[in-house]
Amino acid sequence: MLAQHCEKFSVVVRLAVTITQVRGACFLPMILPKVYKVQQGEVDVIKIKKILAPTDMSKLSRPALRYALELALERSAAVLVYHVISEDSEWIGSDDRLNPANALLPQQKERLHAFMTENFADLIDKVEVIELVEAGVPHNKIVEKAQHEHADLIVMSTHGRTGFEQILLGSVTAKVVARASCPVLSIRPAKSSAH
Repeated sequence: MLAQHCEKFSVVVRLAVTITQVRGACFLPMILPKVYKVQQGEVDVIKIKKILAPTDMSKLSRPALRYALELALERSAAVLVYHVISEDSEWIGSDDRLNPANALLPQQKERLHAFMTENFADLIDKVEVIELVEAGVPHNKIVEKAQHEHADLIVMSTHGRTGFEQILLGSVTAKVVARASCPVLSIRPAKSSAH
């Protein structure tokens, strides 16, 4: 029946909303995507095997990471937690080893591991988690990493900029949504998470 209504589309996304309790009395709606392919009148569920979860290691990125980890636990998927050390523009040199931002890699890898351990100790032992830090332009590196790793889904936070700030600064999430070859699930943190 669903296939009859979706003959013109090759992929359909179904969203199921559940409520999840996060640390005490704070409730966040969690949207669980089920991606379907429509082929010759049949609907097939696409298994989510690898989730790319970019983070800037801020408090605002925690809900998206938790969502990615919980989704991975439910779907037996791996999570690639990815932090990009932001550069103003692409490294012009031909040798990445000479890129000045690469000097920060060891320190940022330790910081990412500590961030994950401090905030997600309840999940990191239950899910296959790969932590990776690289330098570059965040939205470009995230899109490239998703393609290179054959990610089935990108789960990332949006920091909720609006108006002039959004126009002036842009949004890494918006740029990833516009360029990614796989679905992107954008999680907006609850207003209490921003403070």
